[in-house]
Amino acid sequence: MYGEDRLLNFFNEFENDRDPIRPLLNDINGFTQDAEQFDDMTLLYLMIK
Repeated sequence: MYGEDRLLNFFNEFENDRDPIRPLLNDINGFTQDAEQFDDMTLLYLMIK
């Protein structure tokens, strides 16, 4: 399971001012490799200026 700790780690190391969704999906896909997705996934990114 990807998990909250790994998600927080991703954002703590993400050093880009751009949209993190594509890099996050790449990290998730790299972590899960060929495992079948067994649950739904929802991502929401809000940028407040």
